[in-house]
Amino acid sequence: MEDQIETLQRTENLLTRLAVEYGPRVLEDPSPVVQMSALREFGLSLAVKPRVTVGDHEAAAGEINPAIVATFRDLGIAIAAPPPRSKR
Repeated sequence: MEDQIETLQRTENLLTRLAVEYGPRVLEDPSPVVQMSALREFGLSLAVKPRVTVGDHEAAAGEINPAIVATFRDLGIAIAAPPPRSKR
């Protein structure tokens, strides 16, 4: 359990750093909020909530998200895909 908590903290720190480093619109003070937003059967969801000026949310996400995907890929961190929805 301790390893999982430590891994989560390291991942949150990495995401915070990426948000500031790759998000030129991101305000450093207050720092971005990165937290576990949901615990699901296929894994957990992390939310990256950078502080930006009004109107810059979508642009900031467009700058930060590709950096997160590329960094995770480079580090060999798999991003889980949700299971397919059952057809009703």
